[in-house]
Amino acid sequence: MQARYSATLGALPCTLLSANLPTQTLTGLAGAGAPQAALSGAIQSLPDPGGIVNQIDTVDGPYCTALDTIRPYHALFPGSDGALSLALAGGKTQLYNNDLITIDETMPNFSGYLETDYFSSDGSVLHLYPTSTDAAQQFAAGGAKVLGDPARGGASWQVSAPFGTDMIISIASSVPLFAKLRPQDETASDYLPALRQALQNAAAGGAKISVAAIPVVTLAK
Repeated sequence: MQARYSATLGALPCTLLSANLPTQTLTGLAGAGAPQAALSGAIQSLPDPGGIVNQIDTVDGPYCTALDTIRPYHALFPGSDGALSLALAGGKTQLYNNDLITIDETMPNFSGYLETDYFSSDGSVLHLYPTSTDAAQQFAAGGAKVLGDPARGGASWQVSAPFGTDMIISIASSVPLFAKLRPQDETASDYLPALRQALQNAAAGGAKISVAAIPVVTLAK
């Protein structure tokens, strides 16, 4: 059954999915429109589709290339190394104008480095970690990192226009992905080819990699 799920769902464009077979639950992300329609068709082709609990979030915005870049490094079924955990503080899914963007991350079951990026609906990318004021460090397996909490020091960020659906993507890797810092602000069209190459190089060298992505709905008030 696991092989059937992997073959059917594992490589669907513009998705990042996780499956729990004992509960027949699907979670993760799928792009709105054609990607979501393709996912729905794929689910219907699985055994007992009526018993599948679909908890996949549909995401509006220009994020298909980003999801396709990291999907090869995401396991539909987490293995012994577990998976990187990524969430807004307090489990929030919506943020309002001037709200702080605070992020909780927990490493998978291997030590390594984090790369955390905020993708906006206007096509820009803000590199949240590492930065010139919060240098890259090696985290222990299961280690935690909090970003954007003024009480802990370091940078903080507030929600501002344009409002809509944004996305945070984080990557844990057993080796650093980049030899030097990227510009803190850049376009997704500039960053994603470099990220794709960095991930390919790391994987070719035998690095362990785990990825995570969450949508962030921002509202004026």
